[in-house]
Amino acid sequence: MSDDERTPSGALGADQQRGHDEIAALRGELEASRRVVVELERQARSTRDELERFRNSAAGRMAVRLQNVARRVAPLGTVRQRALHHFGQYLAALIEGGPPALLQRSRRLRAARSAASGHDDTPVGRRGQYEEWRRRHEPDRERLQRMGEDNRTWNFRPLVSVVMPVCDPDPAWLDGAITSVTDQNYEHWELCIADDASIQPLIGDLLRRAAANDQRTKIIFRDVRGGIARASNDAIRLATGEFVVFLDHDDLLKPHAIHKMVEVLQRSPRTDVVYSDEDKLLPAGSFGDPFFKPDLSPDLLLSCNYITHLVMVRRTLLDTLGGIREGFNGSQDHDLLLRVTEKATRVEHVSEVLYSWRMVPGSAALSSDYKPLAREAGRRAVQDALSRRGISGRVEFGASPGLYNVRYTIHAQPLVRIVIPTRDQVGLLAACIDSIEKFSTYPRYAITIADNGSRDPRTLNYLRATNHDVVGVAGAFNFSTIVNRAAAAADGDHLLLLNNDIVVITPDWIEAMLEHSQRPEIAAVGARLLYPDGHVQHEGIVVGRLHVAANVNMGWRVVREVSAVTGACLMTRRAVFDELGGFDEKLAEAFNDVDYCLRARSKGYRILFTPLACLRHREGATRGRRTPVTDRDVFVSRWGGPDEIEDPFLNPNVLWPNPLRLRLD
Repeated sequence: MSDDERTPSGALGADQQRGHDEIAALRGELEASRRVVVELERQARSTRDELERFRNSAAGRMAVRLQNVARRVAPLGTVRQRALHHFGQYLAALIEGGPPALLQRSRRLRAARSAASGHDDTPVGRRGQYEEWRRRHEPDRERLQRMGEDNRTWNFRPLVSVVMPVCDPDPAWLDGAITSVTDQNYEHWELCIADDASIQPLIGDLLRRAAANDQRTKIIFRDVRGGIARASNDAIRLATGEFVVFLDHDDLLKPHAIHKMVEVLQRSPRTDVVYSDEDKLLPAGSFGDPFFKPDLSPDLLLSCNYITHLVMVRRTLLDTLGGIREGFNGSQDHDLLLRVTEKATRVEHVSEVLYSWRMVPGSAALSSDYKPLAREAGRRAVQDALSRRGISGRVEFGASPGLYNVRYTIHAQPLVRIVIPTRDQVGLLAACIDSIEKFSTYPRYAITIADNGSRDPRTLNYLRATNHDVVGVAGAFNFSTIVNRAAAAADGDHLLLLNNDIVVITPDWIEAMLEHSQRPEIAAVGARLLYPDGHVQHEGIVVGRLHVAANVNMGWRVVREVSAVTGACLMTRRAVFDELGGFDEKLAEAFNDVDYCLRARSKGYRILFTPLACLRHREGATRGRRTPVTDRDVFVSRWGGPDEIEDPFLNPNVLWPNPLRLRLD
């Protein structure tokens, strides 16, 4: 055999190594898939158990009988069925809240129909709304030019290294990504590209041409494909800039992206991490699906990688942390962001859309159905973050791919004192306490009923017969006074305020709130509350943006920071309650819960919402819904009105989170 016919031993070794690597990757993916299946089976069993407990209860058996009757009278899909459904909702509203609730229900239905007819909450309507937002907010050529002139006068103009790993993208998309860098109106940048052994000849030609056209472009060609982590780290090693920006090989930077990121450093030079909002480049070539993000929210980042793109990191911090870690492919960005935000001196958020994900088949931008390997990698990244921080807990898969539930270990089984303000309405009170006793799985709780002058004989008999503590609070209704008096008369390491018109849905609701309330940095924890018809009533409270304060339905089934939570279901540590002096009794009926949370935040505490504690709330069933002018005036004088108070967890481009409404002024 001639030398020309002989296969070089080095090439054979490389092929064998590549084969071993592929087999190892497949084994890893198989093991990750197995863990995902095991976790999903565990969650399915838990759901089945909860459903079975409900079916075996008196309420469950009654619900099944009523459902069977309804199906016979009005089969699914018929006009009769839809009419019966609407009638049931109206009847429930009338029974629970009287004529005012019925009127409000009718108004909500008319508003929903009006929005649907105007396509406000349809994909087409949202896209049109975003196009209008872009027209008003994105800079035109003249404004971009002025930005460029401005940034040339800045005293601090750091070199920004744009890092791009490349692996066989569509050449046109790669060319677009590169062009989006060269078109930046901040010119002090360099583009660092690591090609991960692309097999398309056009890719190499395109990259060499880009480097020849602009000396700020640096390229390294890898001989063996190593994955996104290795390629990214090779690109980082090319970088000489003080800050690093990450760009995928088929995405786009807005022309003022780097300008806006560096602009932050002019007013906050010690900032280590800056991130922005983003949108998606749709297959048809238009832009849509904007993601207007909150400011830094550490618990939300544990729950999901909400930061994603665009992100800029100080190079020295990146080097200290060792760059992108291998072993987290598919969730390497999430792992990096968890690590850099832990060590950063300051993290800033630019509330502008500076990055566009390209929606292509198989991309995370088009679908949230991550591969099992990526999903498991994300879970491990979050679990590793807990270990680094010395936190005892486990990480479970969340409601959908890319979401995670951190379950903190509850220490020493502290006493949770449930405080239920009430007046008459014994049916509501009895149902509330009955659901706590029947469904709650946390063993160490006690109930204090704070009675504000009940007169109904049935209520008085119930209070005399109950084995729970009863504290009488005389005088006119003042929620803050009732809570403070009950808390003063009761023991307990944690106080759990609960309205008497609430019933438990999730059995481990106390544990889900307590695991956060025990954390020293957390002042208050709120739960997910549903109306009787199943619609969301509370997933946290926002302040400002057309409202002084209001409940929201964010649609994020994750633990996250919020400005406030409702006192209808609020857990707080006794030590924090005492430190803050309890609820402010100047706020008799409204805003007292929001004021409590804002006062806690002003002292450096954080407020959390958890969807893992879910309850049903007949809001206003006892005393109706009231917002006294005097309460509003006290609150506004302290914290500001709708146009003055700022909510860091609601993006300034958003007026109202559900349905999405954008600021068009």
